[in-house]
Amino acid sequence: MDKHRTQISNTQNERDDGAVYSPIEDLQRAEGNAPLNREAFRRVGGLPMTVQVIGYVLFGLLFAGIGAVLLLNVL
Repeated sequence: MDKHRTQISNTQNERDDGAVYSPIEDLQRAEGNAPLNREAFRRVGGLPMTVQVIGYVLFGLLFAGIGAVLLLNVL
């Protein structure tokens, strides 16, 4: 029976190593840049608490501003 794509794989060759596929991956390597890595996005919790709070506040204000602009345009 074939494994469904939503099932967790236990073999090493089926696991994703966290790298994000990029069509310009070869170009990034030629320039000396590494391709994107999902682990960097998961490590937000490792940042200092003040940096986290500032980031959450800024993103909150950004989304609140976008929501306010959209709401005011409808009214």
